[in-house]
Amino acid sequence: LALLTHKLIEIENSDVFFTIVKMADRLYIVGRSRTNSVDVDEVLKELGGGGHFQAASAVVKDLSLDELEEKIVQILEEKVRVGIVAKDIMSSPVKTVNASTSIEETKKILLRYGHNGIPIVEEGDLRGIITMQEVNRAKQHGFGKELVSKYMSDQVVTVKLKTPLTEIQELMINYDIGRVLVVNQEDKLAGIITRTDLIRNLYGESYIPKRSFSTYVETNSKIERKKQIELIEKVVPERVKDILAKIGAIGDRMNFPAFIVGGVVRDLFLGIKNYDLDIVIEGEGITFAQELSRDLGGRIKSHEKFGTAVVILADGFKIDVATARREFYEYPAAFPKVELSSIRKDLYRRDFTINAMAIQLNQKYFGKLVDFFGGQRDLYKGIIRVLYNLSFVEDPARIIRAIRFEQRYNFKMDRTTEDFLKKAIADKLLSRLRRKRITEELILILKEENPLKSLKRLEELGALKYILPELELNEETIERLKKVKDNYNYWVCNLSDEKIEVWIIYFCSLIRSLKKRQIRRIFNKLIIKRKSIDKITSCYLNLDRIIKILSSNNKILPSTIYLKLKDLANEVLFLVMLENDTDITKERIYNYLNKYKREILYISGRELQELQIKPGPVYSKILNRLLCAQLDGEVKNKRDEIRLVKNIIKERKNI
Repeated sequence: LALLTHKLIEIENSDVFFTIVKMADRLYIVGRSRTNSVDVDEVLKELGGGGHFQAASAVVKDLSLDELEEKIVQILEEKVRVGIVAKDIMSSPVKTVNASTSIEETKKILLRYGHNGIPIVEEGDLRGIITMQEVNRAKQHGFGKELVSKYMSDQVVTVKLKTPLTEIQELMINYDIGRVLVVNQEDKLAGIITRTDLIRNLYGESYIPKRSFSTYVETNSKIERKKQIELIEKVVPERVKDILAKIGAIGDRMNFPAFIVGGVVRDLFLGIKNYDLDIVIEGEGITFAQELSRDLGGRIKSHEKFGTAVVILADGFKIDVATARREFYEYPAAFPKVELSSIRKDLYRRDFTINAMAIQLNQKYFGKLVDFFGGQRDLYKGIIRVLYNLSFVEDPARIIRAIRFEQRYNFKMDRTTEDFLKKAIADKLLSRLRRKRITEELILILKEENPLKSLKRLEELGALKYILPELELNEETIERLKKVKDNYNYWVCNLSDEKIEVWIIYFCSLIRSLKKRQIRRIFNKLIIKRKSIDKITSCYLNLDRIIKILSSNNKILPSTIYLKLKDLANEVLFLVMLENDTDITKERIYNYLNKYKREILYISGRELQELQIKPGPVYSKILNRLLCAQLDGEVKNKRDEIRLVKNIIKERKNI
């Protein structure tokens, strides 16, 4: 019965639990307590039993089950102590700094008093809080003379004087913080409660050196894990589920905790399919990737410097594997330095809380959510939140990413995050970004379902001018961008076999009204692949000419359309339809893509050899002439084609 009670209190996650069992003419009762407010020994002594503060038992005769239950409730009402509240354990008065204090001076105060964090006040009112870690980051990036108020967090977790201890514990766990501030009825700072204060009052002095709160967030009861497993079953494709199970099994075999992390976890909770598998290993990531590659029959590309690898399966499917690591930046927009670390610190290096969640894959813990920073809470509230105050300083590309995620999911940045973002923009940190990063982030925005939303938000916040100052979101450009989506739907429905890169369409629509020198400046600022540059240039140079040809009401031979369009990228044809969406233009493009370019000749080079024609460039000229004749209905079968070839040779014209 004692073991059963122990299991039940774990399953129910209760502070106090009593189990009553009737056997023969006796009632057996076992009590367990995990809180200082209930002494089960004292409770069960009233029934002739005993034990100690946290565990006790008793045997009772002459009472029914219902009567005994009522008796226990009555004893509890008499014996339960009044719960501990904030004012009982807080430290007061609280050392604070003024909002006008510099970062350097704040650090001196923190060192002098041995604090790891300090509240910031202005004219007696609580303004925010800053930690030693954030102060050190600010100094490292050369902001020692700046006001502490610029880098503090104003999203301070506060409690009232009568807030119960259990509620304070829940806040510290859910927000992953080391302290809460206590305010009075007038919201004036009254005290502070640290993690040590909390542990001491929950578990006693002897507990403090044995354990810390740096374990996984325990929001993972069996019920919660079951929900995560059900989500995986519902959202994740069968093949990917098999791969995840294999990863967990290899992790068990190698004794490495294995996690799926980042965007795939975010999208899992949103019910969105995401095939980008990012795996983090607490152990040797590259060694793990080699084992995974052998088991799945793939090949591996590794990067020793970062402890990362990509497993590429036979069909091209990729699995990214990384060793749990932490990153630090020597100066704003620098490349990160990497150190091996834990899953917690690996998640802390990520951009936003919604991307800083992981799910464990090892068999025993499969489906367990690891969420130190409230990512799931922010996801359900629709909030984009950075993990630390200098996030945008260390990686200004996160400015663009914050806006992209905000607009993709119709979320909002929390106030503090938006304030930090605006300051980073005002400090011109985007201008420090490398060309490659700017290009990558811009292309990701243009690949979104509705990039116009992100572009407008970038302009609203003053960021667009630091990315591409030549661009202007005027009414003409906005209308052109809006039309892309409608025309893309037409293209997908009617020309699904003809692939296009939609980001190139949006990019060309953005630069459509610019002068050549402005476009050259844009190309100089970005690093775009040669193939994509060729497509963009072709769009810019050929658009007006092709529109004029295809929109003409005069009759145009199929061969003429074919010859005018055959060397152009599909993106050019899309933009022609975008700017001239008349029926005649659409019909001519449709016929070219679905008929003319798919036309197959009856003869080939083999037949030309049989006709004693010497191989060489002349072959392509003859075959091209034949194709034009076939498109225009001049030849209808193999015999016609051979006859035309003989005539061409005889006349020696147009070869």
